[in-house]
Amino acid sequence: MSVLAELRRATRDRHDDLEASAGIVERLARPNERRRLLEAFLSLYEPAEAALRPQLETIPDFAFDARLKTPALRRDLRSLGVQADRAAPLPPPALTSRAHALGFAYVLEGSTLGGRVIRKRLRAAGAPLEGTSFFDVYGSDTGRRWQDFCAVLERECAGRAAEAVAGAVLGFDYVRSGLVGEAATAA
Repeated sequence: MSVLAELRRATRDRHDDLEASAGIVERLARPNERRRLLEAFLSLYEPAEAALRPQLETIPDFAFDARLKTPALRRDLRSLGVQADRAAPLPPPALTSRAHALGFAYVLEGSTLGGRVIRKRLRAAGAPLEGTSFFDVYGSDTGRRWQDFCAVLERECAGRAAEAVAGAVLGFDYVRSGLVGEAATAA
């Protein structure tokens, strides 16, 4: 079984739970919630990207800096009139190996695929797209960037799928703690 297939199998329930409980499209459709949601994303992406950097920035063909989402989140928040960070960042995840970090990155990179779907749903509902560039951060390159990530994942995690799965589980739990806990607070 490929590493990707193992990650999908092992985290399917977490993925479904996060999608159902975060209410991202609904929250983005409401202007005040959009700002709070983007702040929540920033509070989890910024420490996560800092924790990923030492493990992933030297991987050949990975282009770590080009995968950072924090700049898009900051731009989106500025476009909504938010000049300073208000949300406290989550503690950074403890990533123990390159395979563990790639499993965690699987969650963040996978969300770029879902982000495009989210923007399409907002557009179809007639909601404004201001402050949502984060959800289409790679634009028309999303599919290619995902394939590139999957190739690196398979190469770097060969024989280490269990570590990658542990990283992905950590990633889903981390994102859930930042988004679902924030949604409950906002409600």
